[in-house]
Amino acid sequence: MVRACICHPGSWARFVHDLDVSGWRRWLGIRADGTKPRSRGLGVPFPPLKERFDRLDETLQVVLQMWRGDEQPFHGRYYDLDDR
Repeated sequence: MVRACICHPGSWARFVHDLDVSGWRRWLGIRADGTKPRSRGLGVPFPPLKERFDRLDETLQVVLQMWRGDEQPFHGRYYDLDDR
């Protein structure tokens, strides 16, 4: 199992995809909770709960689009992916 903290959705989706292509099993577990001390300790922002859930929703859109093989740009409120 791979555990990650805050990660850009394009990087995370690509990482998990590459594991799958290499023959490893994959499980993608993401969530919007976390703790403020852990985030601050890693130097990553800890936005309010609503924003974390909005980012989670956008992350799921990015991941599903990438795993469908759709290479169209994604332009959301929080993430912009042009070329994958």
